[in-house]
Amino acid sequence: MANPAKILDWAPLKAVRDLVATAKAIWISVPVVVGGIAWAAAKADYPTNQAVVAVSVAATATISVAFAAFWLGCRVGERRSYDVISNCSIHLVEKVHGHHRYTWRRELEIRSRQDGLRLIMQRWYATGQSSKSVIVNPLVHGQAIFSTGEAEQDQTVYRWIYLGRPLAKGERIKTGIEWIYEDDVIPMRPFVVVAPMVKTRYQKITLRFPLADQPKSVEAFVAPYWKFIKQPTPVVDDHGKPKCTTEAAGMIDYVIETGNPVVERAIGMRWESR
Repeated sequence: MANPAKILDWAPLKAVRDLVATAKAIWISVPVVVGGIAWAAAKADYPTNQAVVAVSVAATATISVAFAAFWLGCRVGERRSYDVISNCSIHLVEKVHGHHRYTWRRELEIRSRQDGLRLIMQRWYATGQSSKSVIVNPLVHGQAIFSTGEAEQDQTVYRWIYLGRPLAKGERIKTGIEWIYEDDVIPMRPFVVVAPMVKTRYQKITLRFPLADQPKSVEAFVAPYWKFIKQPTPVVDDHGKPKCTTEAAGMIDYVIETGNPVVERAIGMRWESR
């Protein structure tokens, strides 16, 4: 049987209780503080306009304290265990024997927000079907990948990176996943998308093709939420294309770079083959 004391001491519940108690205290103190200043102004025979100014200043200060307490309560109540310093993904698409091979690499640098962080959850998807086993590897020696193995209704597969050891609060570490998939049964839909799950400072998406397989067109887009990916909004630029196009080592890259992307807002590219 669950211990009620332990349930009530759960950190998120304590944060909510503290926030509610703070809000109540502020609302009780507002009329007391404002009334006290107004009474003091009247007893001191202040001119009416000075009394109004004094009361306004007191009210403004009280409201500022209320907003500060609310913001602090929200920050305390946040339970995300890490922030992403950078998320750089490379999506290589190659033609192989009449179908495509997808080699996707997601390189992350994270900062732990708690002591003992060991697992990083990641979201992946596959819109096609393969007769071969999917290859999933960690990018850092000593780390490991755990997977649900089954896709959800929106084709999302969740995977966890085991960092190999517990991190200390504030510690930064590099990690990542390589995912190799061949759509030899049902073709993948021609798009790539990244939707940050937690606060991210810098995000870079690279869509890469061999020069011989260069697509007819590539378009960047932003979708408000992951589930509405079928109705995206194009990224606006001078040519209706990703922000940067480069060629190197027999490959062509289409690149989108974003600072502080919105959490859960999908950013990606779609292409049309020749």
